[in-house]
Amino acid sequence: MNKQGATVLNNGHVDVASLLGKSKLTTKIKDTTKSSTPVWRNPAKTILQLLPSSRTKVPAGAAYAFLGKSGTSFYQVSQVQQAGLLWPGWSTESIEESATTGGVLWSLTDVSGPGSFALYETDPFGQPKVLFNSRDGINAQDRFTIPKKTHAHGSWAFSKQGNYCLSMQRVAQTSAGETVADQFVLAIAVGRADVMRVNPKQCDKKVKTDPPTPKPPPKDPPKNGGGNDDDTGTSKTVPQTECTTRATILSAGHIDYATRIVGGKLQSQIGDDTSGSKIYREPAETIMWLKPSSKVTLPSGYGQVGGPGTVVWQVPQTQNSTLIWLGWNTESLNAGNVKGSVTWRLDQVQGPGTVKVYLSGPFGGVQQLVLAGAGSSYTIPLGVHAHANWAFSKQGIYRLRMTQSATLTNGTRSSDTETMTIAVGDVDPASAARSGADCKASTGTETTSTDEDETTPRQPRSPLRRLPRPPGRARVSPPAAKWLRRPWWPAPMATSRSRSW
Repeated sequence: MNKQGATVLNNGHVDVASLLGKSKLTTKIKDTTKSSTPVWRNPAKTILQLLPSSRTKVPAGAAYAFLGKSGTSFYQVSQVQQAGLLWPGWSTESIEESATTGGVLWSLTDVSGPGSFALYETDPFGQPKVLFNSRDGINAQDRFTIPKKTHAHGSWAFSKQGNYCLSMQRVAQTSAGETVADQFVLAIAVGRADVMRVNPKQCDKKVKTDPPTPKPPPKDPPKNGGGNDDDTGTSKTVPQTECTTRATILSAGHIDYATRIVGGKLQSQIGDDTSGSKIYREPAETIMWLKPSSKVTLPSGYGQVGGPGTVVWQVPQTQNSTLIWLGWNTESLNAGNVKGSVTWRLDQVQGPGTVKVYLSGPFGGVQQLVLAGAGSSYTIPLGVHAHANWAFSKQGIYRLRMTQSATLTNGTRSSDTETMTIAVGDVDPASAARSGADCKASTGTETTSTDEDETTPRQPRSPLRRLPRPPGRARVSPPAAKWLRRPWWPAPMATSRSRSW
């Protein structure tokens, strides 16, 4: 806290989050810098700080000309988390999916400060998409829609150090047809700015805080019907032929390989957010489908994954709403239940090709290999939620046998070995349930949770949810079989705004 009574956040994960209650839209700083349990902060009493170590240089290439001349210094916290720096994102996760007709429209309305501000995203290969840019004036281009139930990150760039006030607005339409809006100001201290004397409340006097309210974002298209035969559902359940439980297929949305303490022991589970509510699933009962539209061609600069022109099927590090978005988290772990970090080892890869998990650099390229085949390992700090690119060299069914281990606070070393199944490309994901050796050991368990620690083992789900073994040949539910007749093609990439800094 500074001399003005404001909270200063400069290291760790925060989100500019929208909340909706009693037909009122509000914006809070969701602070998880110290714990996985968020602290909801008032923007008018919070300062987001980019430390001097956030200074970097504009990379070469026309794509980044909107940041300035190549080699020019500026300050940035990136889309990819950087140790020792703030990692700000945005979120509509706390708004019930049925509460609004569409997403939340986010607009930049004014900027006060010594330089210019830009917010942009980059695709897996480092191509930027500009969301806000004050250098060329603030206009209708400086707005975009945050989809429902979205948590995302981008790069926040400032051309000079000093104190900034960013005036913003968010607008949504409730399911009752009412337009709701919230105006707010973010106080940002950049570089060697005197953060101890900054008063966020003074920002209201420096920027325009009552801009005209734009129209809310359009309604979401219907999920059924229309001219596209693509099934946009995120999950479905199909019977397995070798066991009495059911396998859940996840085909789009947010998923984590979660490390938790259950019944006093470490357990690795699938944290499924695809339905809007957190459900923890057993890896042996879950199949993830990486659709054919995940196919990409590697450019130069990705030699650790493949040479230029190499084709891979890839879970992207940044969310694509039509694909699975697979990450990992230790958010429920802290110094109260675990000593040190979690070791994550890829023991075995069973499948038609190779898999490599890697983090993208701030301007593209490979920043770090997380897992690079059987025998590789990675250390996950406590309280972390992260995403990376998962690149598969061939289509087919992959089974990744992985072990996670950590030392509990009582000194006991606890570990869990699980197999994660991923169907990649133009394959029937239900076939993975029929051929999996792990399914015989399934217990038919899942947990709906608020992501707090569990102190007791989970109970088996109701026998009413069990399916008898189907006689004769395997049964595949109609939705799971639709892959046979779907036309698949990659969605066109959104074009970037070509704007000068």
